[in-house]
Amino acid sequence: MDWPLRAKVAALLVIASVLPLAIATSVNIQKATGRINRNTGDVLAARADHLADQLDVFNRGYQRSVDNVARLPLVLDYYQSGPERSDELRATVRTILEVWPKGNSSVRGLALLDLSGKVMVTTEDTLLGMDLSYHSHIREALNGIPVISNVYIAESQAGSVPTIAYLAPIFLPDRKLVGVAAFWVNASALWDVLKASNELAGPGSFAVLFDHFGVRIGHSSSDQIVFHPGGPIEPATVKELVAERRFGENTRQYLDDVMPFTEQFDRALAESPDLEIFRGFAPVNQTWNYGVARRFRTVPWTVFYMVPDQTANAKVEAMWRENTIFTAAIMMIALIAGLLFASMILRPVRLLSGAAKSIGRGDLSARVPSGRGDELGQLGETFNQMAEQIETQSIKLKQGRDELEIANRELEAFSYSVSHDLRAPLRHINGFSQVLLEDHSDKLDDTGRKYLQEVREASNEMALLIDDVLKLARVTRSDIHREVVNLSELARSIVVELKKMDDRDVAVDVVVDIENGLSVDGDKRFLRIVLTNLLDNAWKFTSNRPEPRIVFGHEQIGEETVYFVRDNGAGFDMTYADKLFGTFQRLHAESEFYGTGIGLATVRRIIDRHGGRVWGEGKVDEGATFYFTIPDRIQN
Repeated sequence: MDWPLRAKVAALLVIASVLPLAIATSVNIQKATGRINRNTGDVLAARADHLADQLDVFNRGYQRSVDNVARLPLVLDYYQSGPERSDELRATVRTILEVWPKGNSSVRGLALLDLSGKVMVTTEDTLLGMDLSYHSHIREALNGIPVISNVYIAESQAGSVPTIAYLAPIFLPDRKLVGVAAFWVNASALWDVLKASNELAGPGSFAVLFDHFGVRIGHSSSDQIVFHPGGPIEPATVKELVAERRFGENTRQYLDDVMPFTEQFDRALAESPDLEIFRGFAPVNQTWNYGVARRFRTVPWTVFYMVPDQTANAKVEAMWRENTIFTAAIMMIALIAGLLFASMILRPVRLLSGAAKSIGRGDLSARVPSGRGDELGQLGETFNQMAEQIETQSIKLKQGRDELEIANRELEAFSYSVSHDLRAPLRHINGFSQVLLEDHSDKLDDTGRKYLQEVREASNEMALLIDDVLKLARVTRSDIHREVVNLSELARSIVVELKKMDDRDVAVDVVVDIENGLSVDGDKRFLRIVLTNLLDNAWKFTSNRPEPRIVFGHEQIGEETVYFVRDNGAGFDMTYADKLFGTFQRLHAESEFYGTGIGLATVRRIIDRHGGRVWGEGKVDEGATFYFTIPDRIQN
């Protein structure tokens, strides 16, 4: 990170101040979140418990009322009277039954039914004489047990209003079952209790009531979702409810139109619902909500009290905001303090940096002021000592460079002397030997002519040796000029030259395989010398092979690219491999293969100057392979 040191010190102080605060704040908020969630669960549980108790009281009140009606003496007299008194008593019983609807607007009507489910006496004339036994709650009550029905849509004759039926069996003093008393209560009265509980646990909180089939039979904030299941209902159950027309003509439409809330649906169907807080996505407010479930004691209904996430988490979010503002204030204070502190301690550092830059630009006399007794002062003293050493070493280095330049000039003069002073005598020896052989050969015997020929060959070898020594010297002194070099093309041009110079009869039979596309970043002149020496050696040492073969290619060893020249020639003994690249070192007799013993030394010097490596592997009479590397290679 390329920030100024001043900024880094300030940032360090900010981090040192804020990090512990952030950790402590995070821990505190997590604990507070846990407490708030527990409080939310407690509030929801309290609301759900209270609402379940209210609705149980609601049900018990009407159930007691219908039980009282079933035990009225006049009602019992009506069921025991004969045909001659029944009409007279019916009017009187109806008058008594009308007291409840007139005194309580939530009561839709009352009725007395015979054992077939037929309405005998009612406050609603349109229902008189109707057979209501198609309702499951009527059939259940006719078995002699009190019944509270699910919420259903009443018969069209009764206005098709949502209704709850409270039923009580009528027994004579001898416990003979003779009929059923019915209280029909508007479901809106139950819904009013639900709606009164709306938002009592915070903004957006609401209550939902499910029956034991998983069908919503009440909602504190939305009437549109009532009668819609919270999940898919078993087909047999749907068929049964459609048969009794529970929601009138639209029963199947309601039951097929599922508005899913899996967490509520599963708890409504459970024999004993999970009472712990849960979380689910509500179809009405289209958001995630927390909720608890409570089962009624009077009927197998389940009420849910719910609160949206945002309401439950509002306190947590407010706490995060307060802590964020506080943390930001601490950061600003720490930042200002850090900048002030940094400006105090960084002045000597800036002076040290300036002196270092001056030395980098070549001013080796640059120093930093001394006099401080702290660590920065000690650092400045150490820097000054280092600068003194650098200046001293620079002076010595310059002296050494000057001496080296003098030595190089002397070496160049020596090289010229070798080139000029040694070549001239060799040319004379070679020339006069040639004259003797050509002009005075008849005065010499065979032995004399042989000696002269050996003198000429020795002088030629000496001239070749001088050339190779000078070439090695030039390789050592010359600068490297890097460029992209196509080794494949370079090798092909060298092979063409080798074929032209080769005087073997089998030259056309030498198989040379050169891999395409081999390129490196190096000095083309020097790399040509490398390939010339390696390929010339391969050419030379395969001269006595019936099927000479030479390969130039590369291998990938890990991340390193290695180039090689391989042949099937004379090979060499690996025991002497360490002598391959020494000056004037030969592993074969001169009578077998020509050479001066300097070629591989030159190869090594060039590869070393390119920063690479070179080595050889071989086996006697099985060929040899020479490897080399050139770092920072650029591929085509």
